[in-house]
Amino acid sequence: MTRTYRRLTTTAALAGLALAALPPLARAQQQPQPITVSGAVTNETGQPMQGASVALVGLGLGAMTAEDGRYSFTVPAARASGQAATLEARRLGFRPVSSR
Repeated sequence: MTRTYRRLTTTAALAGLALAALPPLARAQQQPQPITVSGAVTNETGQPMQGASVALVGLGLGAMTAEDGRYSFTVPAARASGQAATLEARRLGFRPVSSR
């Protein structure tokens, strides 16, 4: 049995660019600040993808997309380490997309 996977794409509102441009989780000079990660997940034709899981790999933080494909979650200040993180979007029947 061959299963065909379709491609998911996502955009991050923080950078205003494609998933590949996810900014590193930055620490402020004196005290870390919470970071809001938000964007939208679409399929290869640009249609919004409801029910996709979007998460920062290894941090256990993420959200599910709404009907319009949008997601938003906050990285608490205590977890904002100043290192780059990998954002991953997944949905059943689609190939996962991730970027650092």
